[in-house]
Parts: sequence; structure tokens; C-alpha cells
Amino acid sequence: MLFTDKKEPVVGFVIVLILSSVVNIAYGQVTDMTTPVKFGISAPTDTFAIGDEITIKIQAEYPESLKLTPPSGEFADSAFTLKAGPKIESQSRNNKKYDTFTFTLMPFETGEFQTPAFEFYWFDSAGKSHSIIAPQRPVYVKSLLPADTSGVDIKDIIGPKALPTRWWPYVLAGFILIAIAAAWYFLFRRKLQKMEIPSAPPEPPFDRAVRELALLKEKDLLGKGKIKQFYIELSDILRRYIEGRYEIAAVEATTYELKRVLRHPELPSEKTQEILTFLGRADLVKFAKFTPTPEFPENDYEFVRGFIIATKPIEIAVEAVKEAAG
Repeated sequence: MLFTDKKEPVVGFVIVLILSSVVNIAYGQVTDMTTPVKFGISAPTDTFAIGDEITIKIQAEYPESLKLTPPSGEFADSAFTLKAGPKIESQSRNNKKYDTFTFTLMPFETGEFQTPAFEFYWFDSAGKSHSIIAPQRPVYVKSLLPADTSGVDIKDIIGPKALPTRWWPYVLAGFILIAIAAAWYFLFRRKLQKMEIPSAPPEPPFDRAVRELALLKEKDLLGKGKIKQFYIELSDILRRYIEGRYEIAAVEATTYELKRVLRHPELPSEKTQEILTFLGRADLVKFAKFTPTPEFPENDYEFVRGFIIATKPIEIAVEAVKEAAG
């Protein structure tokens, strides 16, 4: 016999313990035997498109006598950026607390990744703090471009077309439309004054810039040797973000004009010179046929990306975090 009668119960207990651990890990729940905190993680799906919002929910179960502090929301992960969170929902029953922490992420790259490792802190009855890492979940971020991009090319802007020689039909149609609009206005102007037509809110400058940076990277203009087009799109992304974020007319202004108006209480002065240096180099590439050394395009992309992330508006549920921290 391989085991004696006295060893068989012990071996069976060990096997059951190992199988139980494997099942917990497979279902996204990790329990640290040295801590009283149990974690679970969930997401609506495992596959997302570049630029989609990824909602991650981390569930925590622990005794009511403990205090659990959520992470600040910042993490070192180049594949994701945190758009919102953590949003906290808490329940208590049977001398235990059940917290759900919701994080909204936005991917920067395509491929297979693990969700960020969020670090929590729990405090025992003596007030001593302990750190614990919540479980991670694999996700797949797919590209918006077709699988075969060999035939994809960016063409020049089509020039303006000449007006048709037979212009009178368009003039006649215009007069008819004006007459119809005027009649409609005078007949229904009372109702029109009372109507409140809701308009869709504009896309926040940070969300738009992050989405456009991800799409620019997907185009791989540098790999195709289209350096000028790369700098045109990258500088436009930065100008649109500055105009939307700081209400500075940066899209239509020249770099020289920006030197006089690029001021804002929330814009660090040291960043102003870096922005002007980048825009000056982009102007040389766009208008003077200047070819930068290979390291400049990648460094300029990382500068624009880092500036946008560093200056994003902070919207965190401060009161919820303070209440959870005690």
C-alpha cells in the first residue's frame, strides 16, 4: 500500500486544501491566509477596444472591527490610465463588512494585459497598518484598425471644388427653404420659445486627447516614415487639449502668438517653455522640411502624453475615501 491507514486522512485533507485554493484562484478570488481580508475582482467582459472604458469592480470582505483603506487611484502602468475612481459601496451584515470599489480605466495599448495591481491597507485592533495587493484579471484590448494595414495610407486633403456653373437652381432652393423656415417660425414661435432642446454634452478635453493619442499610435506613422504627418497630428492634439482644458485659443494661434497668451493659474510655468519648444520643433518639421533625429518623435509623443496625464482634472470621491479610512 502507498499510504498507511493513519496517513490517509492527512493526505486527503492536504489534497482538498490544494483543490480549494485552485478553485478560488480560478474564480478571481484571492484570500491571504495571513490577513482577514478576502478579495474578489470582476469586469463586464474580457475583451475591449482601444479607447473603451474598462470598469473594474474589486470586492472586499473583512470583519467590522478592522479598517480598510482603498488605494489613492494612482498606479505605475503604461498600458492603462485611470479615468475615475475609486467609487465605494459598503454594506454590513453578520459582523462583517462588504465593500465594492469601482475603478474606470482607459487602455493606451492593444494586446493582452493584466489589470493594475491595486494596493490596499488594513488596520488591526492595535492600529498597525498592513498592505495587501488585490487580485488582477486578464483582459484583451483589440485594435480599431483592420487586421491588414498594408494598404492603409493617409492621403492629402482634397482641394476645394469649383462651384457649378448652373447656380440658379441652388439659389431658388435657398429662397424656398428660407420661406418655409420663416413661415414655420411665425406659426410656431410661441411653442418654440417654450421648448428646451437638450444638447449632448461635449467630450471632455482629457478624454478626447487620450483617445486621439491612442489612435495616433495605432496609425504607426513613424514606422511608415510619415514624420511630417505625425507632427501635424501630435501638435494638433496638444493644441486642442490646451484650448479645451485652459480656455486658451491655441488651435488657430501661431507658436509666436502663444508665447504671449500661454498663461494659466493651473499651468506650471516650467511646462510652458517645454510646450513652446515642442511646438517650435513641430513647426520646423511641418513648414521647413526639417528632419529630426530618430529619438525626437518618440520623446515628443511621450512628452505630450505625460503632460496631458499630469494635468488632467482631479475628480475623486474624497468624502467616500475619508469615510472608509475612518
